[in-house]
Amino acid sequence: MPWTQKQVEAFALLSDPNKQQVALLGGSGSGKTYVNGHKFRQRANEFPGCLQIILRKTMADCRDTVWSTMMINKVLKGDLANKHCTEYKQPAKVVYKNGSEIRIGGLHPSEIDKVLGPDYSTIWPNEASEIAWANVPPLRTRLRDKTPHREHGRPVKPMLIFDFNPPTVKHWTHKVFIGGIDPDSG
Repeated sequence: MPWTQKQVEAFALLSDPNKQQVALLGGSGSGKTYVNGHKFRQRANEFPGCLQIILRKTMADCRDTVWSTMMINKVLKGDLANKHCTEYKQPAKVVYKNGSEIRIGGLHPSEIDKVLGPDYSTIWPNEASEIAWANVPPLRTRLRDKTPHREHGRPVKPMLIFDFNPPTVKHWTHKVFIGGIDPDSG
């Protein structure tokens, strides 16, 4: 599938080694999820043993949208078909032959404890406009994976990737990413 110029620019932004937090803002169907999925796939291949997670408001939301529709059926389709990785239904994840994992999870109060246990190289709150700001600081504390690169040995730089549709001016995503305002302190 050919990429748009904006998708190429977004992937370059996600590939900038100086970025630890990136937000992709765009309308529905603009390709944000596809680009983020490919960044996850790239990191899984380049950093053997790394752990990454895709999150939504609930695990069911994540499984029914970004996971089954985009990741499994489009982004990871070739890797799964060529046996580079294996899909597991319970818990929902993909495990690469090199030990890397891509998991999914929910940020609902009954689900978040499962998310906050491990250390991750990449955390992606998909559709961040649906999650509460209170979830973001604890997620940042889980970005501690230091898996070395398969060729040069330098550790993975942990990354927090947000994507969302245009929010209202009162939503924390607008305050943080457009206004540059800390939602806690103003």
